[in-house]
Amino acid sequence: MCEYPAIDNRTFVKAARKRHMCSECYKPIEIGQPYEQYDALFDGSWGHSKFCQSCQAAWKAIWSMDEHHCETPIGEAWNLLCDYGIAIPYWHYDHYRERMTA
Repeated sequence: MCEYPAIDNRTFVKAARKRHMCSECYKPIEIGQPYEQYDALFDGSWGHSKFCQSCQAAWKAIWSMDEHHCETPIGEAWNLLCDYGIAIPYWHYDHYRERMTA
């Protein structure tokens, strides 16, 4: 069963005023690039995420699937799409994730 946040807010920012890091792929969101800011209140704690355009599209693809994937955690969207046979370039996901966790 899916758990939804008590409160959530999506803000689509047209142009970043400073450099950010995408919460999904860890790729930099450069100054001037659009991104999505997502804030959600779960169990009394706020979570804040930023998503680059590519990762916004990945999540949109996941939510449009016939199966409901509400349990997919942030950081796993590209892996889930890969499991469904949707190929992704290595540099887009693993390269940045490995650099951030090393």
